[in-house]
Amino acid sequence: MIKVHSIQTVVTVLVVIGSCLLASSIIRFAYFLSGYKTFSEVNGINNYPISSSEFYCKTIFNWLLASSYLFMPTLAEFIVYKVGNICRLPKSFYKFTELVFLSSYLNVIIICWQRTPEIYLWSINSPHTQYAHVFIHICMWTMSIMILWAIDIMEITGLRSIFYYLLGRTHYPLKSQRFDLFLKNIAFPGSSCLIVILWTQKYMSFDRLVLAVTWTLCLISCNNTDEKDIAYVSKQIEKKKKWMFYSECITVSSLE
Repeated sequence: MIKVHSIQTVVTVLVVIGSCLLASSIIRFAYFLSGYKTFSEVNGINNYPISSSEFYCKTIFNWLLASSYLFMPTLAEFIVYKVGNICRLPKSFYKFTELVFLSSYLNVIIICWQRTPEIYLWSINSPHTQYAHVFIHICMWTMSIMILWAIDIMEITGLRSIFYYLLGRTHYPLKSQRFDLFLKNIAFPGSSCLIVILWTQKYMSFDRLVLAVTWTLCLISCNNTDEKDIAYVSKQIEKKKKWMFYSECITVSSLE
């Protein structure tokens, strides 16, 4: 009994650490996409002229780096399944581990990204534009989180299966096959919000253009939603509306 309790404690600690890593990576990535200049760029440290060959090398490297993320979900699934089977990791942790792996790779993109700060397509320094820029980015990220909550954030992140595992339940209620197919078709929940974030920049340098174009094309090509998916979402929304209606009709009376 003590051994089981200790294993659950270790698992809980690892899940908390993974959740913190996931949250910090997303926050750092959101700041990266915002396009704000770093301290070195503001002080002109990185604003040195570059040769044509260096510019082309940086552009090609950035394109390869941005394009590589398109293959990361498949690679993450392969690595997690292989390592998980060798280490006999419960399948309840696979989805969450894959998500932590993908979020960690975002840090690799941020660290390895090659900036070309002296080549701008547009640069807007108006204070009103800055407020609008911050407002749009906050709204888009908020909408993305709301979309995840509406779809089922616990299922998407894999935390639900871990929760049931910690309760000692080897079998937990799975979503329908239609739900799994819907997630596979949309590829990335809130992709339209991410596209707006990519193109809403105060300083649109050439390296940012490469990132925006590459990921916009990737998001569009990976989205395979059809009329069945739209019908499925509409049906789920109607179910939630009915549930909310019945929840308002529920009354609690005091015990006599």
